[in-house]
Amino acid sequence: MKNYNNRVEMEITTGQVNYDHFIADYQKYKGKYKDNMVLQGHPNMWDAARIAEFNKILDFLIAQKCEFVLPYDYYRQPNNN
Repeated sequence: MKNYNNRVEMEITTGQVNYDHFIADYQKYKGKYKDNMVLQGHPNMWDAARIAEFNKILDFLIAQKCEFVLPYDYYRQPNNN
């Protein structure tokens, strides 16, 4: 099974989504994690401001033409386990 440690942080601390923090981490790892990046969030902890930060992250990733895949769907793809 592959190791899925290609994490790019979008939360400064648990539940604290921050767009600028994400962009810095994305820029740091985009050349290293070429096949996939793992994003983890805790949406039950997000208020309206944190959701807005998350939406900015999504808009950025969409503009970068990133493909979104849920973990189980990725696992089920051939050659990924």
